[in-house]
Amino acid sequence: MKTKVGIVGAGARHAAHAGAAAQTGLAEVKWICDIAADRAEAAAAKCDARATADYGDILDDPETACVVIVTNVETHAEIASAALARGKHVLVEKPLADSVATARRLVQQWSDSGLVGMVSFQSRFNRVFAGIHDICERVDPLQVLMSRQRGMMKPQFLSPGPFSGLMDTLAHDFDLAAWFMGRRPAAVTASVRRDSFTADTGAIDLLSALVEFEDGRSASMVGSLGGGSLGWTCYVVGAAGNVAKDSGNRLRACEFERFGPASDAKEVELPDVEFANPDSALHARFYRAVQAEDPAVQPDLTDGLNSMLLTLGCVQSAEEGRRVSLDELT
Repeated sequence: MKTKVGIVGAGARHAAHAGAAAQTGLAEVKWICDIAADRAEAAAAKCDARATADYGDILDDPETACVVIVTNVETHAEIASAALARGKHVLVEKPLADSVATARRLVQQWSDSGLVGMVSFQSRFNRVFAGIHDICERVDPLQVLMSRQRGMMKPQFLSPGPFSGLMDTLAHDFDLAAWFMGRRPAAVTASVRRDSFTADTGAIDLLSALVEFEDGRSASMVGSLGGGSLGWTCYVVGAAGNVAKDSGNRLRACEFERFGPASDAKEVELPDVEFANPDSALHARFYRAVQAEDPAVQPDLTDGLNSMLLTLGCVQSAEEGRRVSLDELT
């Protein structure tokens, strides 16, 4: 039997979630909710779902087991908390919340609930990054070096807020770096620029950051909205091997004995995937976890909190000109 799902938010991102849910063959989108009733009705008509302007209708429906939250960040935690309180599993778009205190409360509520809670970090389900993660589990990563150079974003993503502009994109990279390391980030030192490529928006459009993990491990991360022709590269230096992703999404890796010479790098065969679309793979993982009643699935709400803390830590570090411990963010 397919899992019944309600999607809250019918903006630009909802269609990707609705399509991904359908593609899995594991779920049926029963509800589409949006505060603009006409937008909800138009979106619902495309997937043969019911439309509502009140997400309470979804929470009141005993058949609907899951809520996918695709609203503005200000309402992510409110809706997720209400859904968890009603026994619904949740899949939340990033960022997790609009304040650290709210996010921490939500993570604690989810942890106590025994329900499945995931954050939409679909990059983990990209074949290339899944391949890097597989190698990281063997080579004991010490350094991650990531450069995300992308082109200009649409105007609706360009504002002075900490989750806008380049930071909206780099939230995925913060999550990937922690996933590769297999550790919680501890501190960050960063510099940012605004209006380098986005005149008069106030949006962060260039970042350089050093993320610290436990026992001296680190990730160096840079990004901009002006280097789109340079692409996205990622390198991992491990105690027992290395892996490199070039801008053409090719992977090369080598493994070696600790304290021994590095072997020649070889091109890596990417893992087989059920769904080429990372959104669909994310949704499939979510519904399988729900159907198996297994809440221990990642990326979970704790991962969402860690990425959010790095985003806010970068902004605070740049503003104050100092290293920021993530534990001090409140």
